Amino acid sequence: MVVVVDEGNSDSVYSSLEDELNALGERWAHICRWTESRWSTLQTLSVYWPRFEEELEHVSKWLEGKEKMLRQFESEPATDDSQVLRHASSLQVLEAEREAQQQRFDHLQELSSKILIHIPEDSPVQGTVPSQLEDVQDRLDLLTSIVEAQTSRLSASGIDIHKVVAPVEGGGACGGDGEGVVVRSSTTTITSQDASTTLITKVVTTKMTETMSGSAIKRQKLEGGSVEDFSVALTKLGEWMEGVEGKAMAGEVEQLSLHQLSLLHTQLETEMEGQREEYNHVMSLGQSAISETSTIGESARESEGLVQGVAQRWQALTHMLQEIRCVW
Repeated sequence: MVVVVDEGNSDSVYSSLEDELNALGERWAHICRWTESRWSTLQTLSVYWPRFEEELEHVSKWLEGKEKMLRQFESEPATDDSQVLRHASSLQVLEAEREAQQQRFDHLQELSSKILIHIPEDSPVQGTVPSQLEDVQDRLDLLTSIVEAQTSRLSASGIDIHKVVAPVEGGGACGGDGEGVVVRSSTTTITSQDASTTLITKVVTTKMTETMSGSAIKRQKLEGGSVEDFSVALTKLGEWMEGVEGKAMAGEVEQLSLHQLSLLHTQLETEMEGQREEYNHVMSLGQSAISETSTIGESARESEGLVQGVAQRWQALTHMLQEIRCVW
């Protein structure tokens, strides 16, 4: 900027110019603060919003599958003892999964709060997101009611779904026609009447199996699929970790200016803070997977190695963030 000043009236000109420059500086500072605020908001939303949509899709797909299964149970009532046991087993697994999905829904609500706090009050999103959550909660409540009704119906027939696992159709990996496997430390009496009005009573006791014709054994995990959930969550977290590691490669970081390092540090710090809950969730699922694997008599070494590996990668990312901070 070139300023030409009339020496004869310099004081007033300097004063006026000072005022103008101060006003310009304040406006520029305001623009910078506004830009930084919007940048921070966008960074936060870029972390939480995709996770919200993924979690919402996961819960919705799970609900669709279970709603279809329950409709099938209603339209095709069990006609023999094997089907009754299979029905009871499916309800038992569904109950365990429902608890896990309720926890996922609670996490969805937390994510929605972190999103909506950054969205203008007059934005349509302020109505869309709560509406989506309300719809999911209504479906979960309805699912719970149907499960309770069908469980009560089975209980009236003398079947406790928490005590038996029905055999499922398919190739018999263990040979024979099939077996019903009991997984609870109690005795259950199942009473039914066949077409010839002959009363059939079956007593099923812990760690005992009985042969049932026309079906084959298939082990079912009743803990809500901890191993599978851990694998899915670990894969998702691993993909995010790879992305962060790629952004902070040593060679690229050394070429960044101080301003770029500052922006990178802020971005990575925001992302890691946003993923902290997911990391803790993965670690929790890992411990559950280890317990589940040990319970069914299999080696938990693989799960233990995966848990240790993700913990080490998280520590490495934390250390990497500290190094960027030191350079900056």
